[in-house]
Amino acid sequence: MPANKPKRSIDPELRRGVPLTVTLAIAVGLLVLTGVGAVLVMGIYTSTANTFSLVRENIEILIDAAEGKVRDELRPATRQLRYLSGQIAQRRLDPGNRPRLQDLFEGAMSATPQIHSVAFVDTDYAAIVVDKTKWGVSLYHSSMDGNPDVRKVVERATREKTSLWGPPTWIERYGDTFVTLYQPVWRDDLYRGVLIATVSIGDLSQAILGLIPGDGSAIGFVLYGRDRILAHPALIRKTGRQFDEANPLPALADFDDGVLAAMWSDERYPLYIKMRKGIQGHVVDAFGTSYLYVYRELDGYGPEPWLVGGYISRDVIDEERNRLFLMAGMGVGALILSLLSAVLLARNIARPVVRLAAAAAEVSRLKPEKVDPLPGSMFRELNEQARAFNAMLRGLRWLEVYVPRRLVERLMTTGAEGGMTTEARTVTIMFTDIVGFTRYSENRTAAQVAAFLNRHFAMVAEAVEAEGGTVDKFIGDAVMAFWGAPEAQPDHAERAVRAAHRIARDLAALNARRRSEGKPPIRMRIGLHSGPVAVGNIGAPGRMNYTIVGDAVNTANRIEQIAKTVMTPEEDICALASEAVIDALDDNRSEERTATPVGEHAVPGRVEPVRIYRLA
Repeated sequence: MPANKPKRSIDPELRRGVPLTVTLAIAVGLLVLTGVGAVLVMGIYTSTANTFSLVRENIEILIDAAEGKVRDELRPATRQLRYLSGQIAQRRLDPGNRPRLQDLFEGAMSATPQIHSVAFVDTDYAAIVVDKTKWGVSLYHSSMDGNPDVRKVVERATREKTSLWGPPTWIERYGDTFVTLYQPVWRDDLYRGVLIATVSIGDLSQAILGLIPGDGSAIGFVLYGRDRILAHPALIRKTGRQFDEANPLPALADFDDGVLAAMWSDERYPLYIKMRKGIQGHVVDAFGTSYLYVYRELDGYGPEPWLVGGYISRDVIDEERNRLFLMAGMGVGALILSLLSAVLLARNIARPVVRLAAAAAEVSRLKPEKVDPLPGSMFRELNEQARAFNAMLRGLRWLEVYVPRRLVERLMTTGAEGGMTTEARTVTIMFTDIVGFTRYSENRTAAQVAAFLNRHFAMVAEAVEAEGGTVDKFIGDAVMAFWGAPEAQPDHAERAVRAAHRIARDLAALNARRRSEGKPPIRMRIGLHSGPVAVGNIGAPGRMNYTIVGDAVNTANRIEQIAKTVMTPEEDICALASEAVIDALDDNRSEERTATPVGEHAVPGRVEPVRIYRLA
């Protein structure tokens, strides 16, 4: 026969007080008994009231989705023209090299299907155009000297360097209306021409209104300004759009949607539904019914703002609102009785819960040192909760000794998956090493060596963390740190250089004291490099480290080793940085930019040599 299992011992402390489960069961029973009738009625009307809320939320979601689709459709055109402009500005592309220009234009259009055509107009208004036809991609040359729209853009482009969107334009060659993007091209502070990309309004309307239902319950639309229709379900269904150069878009007043045509009626009044910030709306009485118009304004896509929105009959919403009021009135009586019976119980339960919430808030801010252990409670479950929290608090205080606080903050704010997944980042890595540490530790005890390293690591870690860096690991007498993760830091190179300068200053002050005491100085090497890495959880499933890996890490380590050949015996510190670090620095910060080239050095594991600079 199997041996009897030993009985599980229960801590007597957990049995103290009245069981919270029994107390809550009695209270909930009383609440259900007094409120069951009202709850049944409220349940019926709650389902309809939810429809009211869902209508509003659906409109907001549709507007958000339509806005996002607009930006997604037009953003690639902006990126492609900026890329092409940069190629010309950096002399990587000669506008006179028409075959090369054509290849790049065709590549841009292949990578960006939203673009219908790309053109370059030089200072003499001679244009090379690559466009899409039903037979494929075609190339042709043209003179745009007589195009007034192009001449206006060129006049503005000679004064500005930013891209701009033009108004919707009918292009007879394609038989369609397009939104046009213009990107001035400058090189050596001289105007070289303008790049032009077109995006079809038909394609844009199809992409946007694929997200907005046109079943009559809610009609979606996109207006150009206040009186022109850019997108509408009727435009998708309509096959013979009669547009021309004078009327590239249908007028609101002449459109066959009478409700939409009445949108800007003088008899409109404010919307009574509270919408999210940025979404506007109003109500108009038309055709014997009130209609709610909800819309959001988009700027930056031409001289007139775009309005993305929709409208819905007020009758649908008013019916749901009336039911909501009736439901609220019936629930008031039951709510009063429930509150009277619950208030006394809540006072006894709330006190330890509030205390726990305050303590948890301090823990969430990673300040366990400000949290006192929670006292016990008369309720068994709350008492157990306090004991568990106190145990967690003790563990957290130990944990922050071994895990960087910034990583814990990232985990607590974004969650384990959102904050610690492995991803590609461009960071700046630092390696430090103590010169002659092996010789130093030979004649000292383990305790003396550990004390020395702790003081040294504290100095380096303080300099790194003062600039928002992360100490990755301690390797013997070396330190590995990085900037640019877990938080994005566009100035990661500047932070790393400032940290290196601070280490140098702190080391100089330390060595001054050591020399005054007759002790030998501490000498260090520092290596800095910027480059792409994989950052995130690295390790075995049961033991993960948040770290970085990649060629850039190895390069930074090799640069620190190169300092052995550069450092002179008289120097206390030698800090080297790669050309990638120096190029990433802000030209306006003279301290960080001060660096002396020490030539190109071969780095093990890399084919090309690395240009190295010495930080001042």
